[in-house]
Amino acid sequence: MCSSDLAGTSVTSVLSRLSTPLDIEVGGSQFGEAVQSAYQKRHGISKHSTARELRAALGEQSWMRFTSFGVVRHPLSRLASAYRFIRQWDAPGNKYREVMSAFASFEEFLESDIWIEDDGVDRMFRPQAFWLADANRNELLVDHVLKVETLDEDLRNILSGLGVKESLLPEAVPRLNTTEG
Repeated sequence: MCSSDLAGTSVTSVLSRLSTPLDIEVGGSQFGEAVQSAYQKRHGISKHSTARELRAALGEQSWMRFTSFGVVRHPLSRLASAYRFIRQWDAPGNKYREVMSAFASFEEFLESDIWIEDDGVDRMFRPQAFWLADANRNELLVDHVLKVETLDEDLRNILSGLGVKESLLPEAVPRLNTTEG
């Protein structure tokens, strides 16, 4: 299974409870974070890899054997979340925090061109299609597109369809790694 980074920590918290030694878990959990740099160095994949990058690393045949999905959210909600996150994110060398702090409001940020001219931290200003599709082929690369707004039901349906026992299905996907506001 593959999930995009949007809601990645929340979805990974559910999937990591179901993982086996054959599963790749990169980022989003304590284990995934511990192995992420090794996967980045060796295979060029990380928790912020696109479906296209994952497919390239796994190979077409392996990719097709997996059930893949991505999570999207309303574009304006997504941009507002990115805005709040970057303004609060206190990481060494975060060039974006200073730039974002110069905006007096979210509306001022929207009216600027920064989110169009720049990819942002971990490419978060890129459109959601960037993460889930191959623009060169004009095709969706994932089997399912889940929505943040209906994530609990969408993820339960995917897992149930894969044969996960009812007792192991989450009642709700925890909302982790969220930004206040």
